Amino acid sequence: EVEQYQAVALKPAQEAMGYVLLCIAYPRSDCKFEVGVESQDQLYINPFKGCR
Repeated sequence: EVEQYQAVALKPAQEAMGYVLLCIAYPRSDCKFEVGVESQDQLYINPFKGCR
């Protein structure tokens, strides 16, 4: 279990899928996190992608 009171960057659907912001998260039990580019690509939409 993780608490992240200030997670304004995540949408409710992302939180429901189990995403957390490690920079503000507080673990409340033993946790296992998956991190990496794959996770970031699922969440972040680059506003400059495709710009020249």
